[in-house]
Amino acid sequence: MRLIYLLDRFNTIGGIEKIISEKANAWVEYFNVDVFIIVTYNQDCKQSYFKLNERIKIVYINEKHRLSTNNPSIRNIKNIISYSKKIKKIFQTINPDYIFIPSRVSINKFLVPIISKKTINIVEFHSSYYSFILAQNRMNFVRKLLLYSMEYIHRYFDQKFDKIVLLNKDEEAYYNYKNSIVIPNFISDINSVNLSHKTNSVIACYRFDKIKRIDLLIQIWEQIDSKINGWTLNLYGDGELFDSIKNEVDSKTFNNKIVLHGSKKNSEIPYFESKIYTMTSKSESFSMVLLEAQAASVVVISFDVPTGPRNILSGKDSFLIKDNDIVEYSNKLLFLMQNEGEREEMAKKAYNNVQQFSKQKIMTKWHDLLSSMMQKT
Repeated sequence: MRLIYLLDRFNTIGGIEKIISEKANAWVEYFNVDVFIIVTYNQDCKQSYFKLNERIKIVYINEKHRLSTNNPSIRNIKNIISYSKKIKKIFQTINPDYIFIPSRVSINKFLVPIISKKTINIVEFHSSYYSFILAQNRMNFVRKLLLYSMEYIHRYFDQKFDKIVLLNKDEEAYYNYKNSIVIPNFISDINSVNLSHKTNSVIACYRFDKIKRIDLLIQIWEQIDSKINGWTLNLYGDGELFDSIKNEVDSKTFNNKIVLHGSKKNSEIPYFESKIYTMTSKSESFSMVLLEAQAASVVVISFDVPTGPRNILSGKDSFLIKDNDIVEYSNKLLFLMQNEGEREEMAKKAYNNVQQFSKQKIMTKWHDLLSSMMQKT
């Protein structure tokens, strides 16, 4: 069996890059599949942040032009045609059984059903449809019209795929596709943790942008700062708002410090030393960091947004707070800090809950899906 993952980029420390790397490794190690990762755009760094099995082949197309789905210019169309010829030639050389597109908005999603009709084509949606709803709520009439026109085109091409894989069941209601199935992400390492080795650390791993609402987390920390002692809020990640958040933190005085660590490899993030994970996102689909936190017996507190955290957390192992209720969020965070026994019981339940997302269980679902699709061809 041969399969291809076709990605726009593959050189960032992102959730998609991480899970694709781990799935690629699992296909090789568990099922002896030949895996090829094809990367569209030019990359200065030709190395993934995540370790790959030596049998996995990476092909860099090094496309220098930004290929847009909403740019009707002659130049853009010529670039797309040129690019499609390149990937078609690669497909013919590899001769895959399956092609995976791990993005709903990539140019590749529009091209693969056209140029590769004999393979089984699968598209994975790694972002929540709720993000689309949030975006259109902020737009004027003309921009909404353009957005919905593009959404109509997306839906047309979505249904050209043999299968659409969603990360949680709540997303199914948004799309209502007959060719969709839910397969969540998995966690690779689930090792028992000695809770006595944990420190008074609250942790958050974010892309620093508006959707993650890190400013709310700073407000929450301010509300409880005078009521606690000896705690640290450790923030990991980067993004467009990193400097503004850093400036805000530096401009204030906290009894319990906030530390911005920037981007780190996943192995360098001290989940096992931390007691609490805080999530303040406005929209999530299926956050890998929540799995990683629970696997390290870290208790999670999150806003209960329409999709994402509620599909991972059981409620007995975590706190789901009504969205935007900063007061209740602060109270529950303070409760976790001040009640060691209750928090440790929740930590044990978190570790038990995450077992359902083990690599073996989830990859078996993937293998069963591909086997069933191959039998139908």
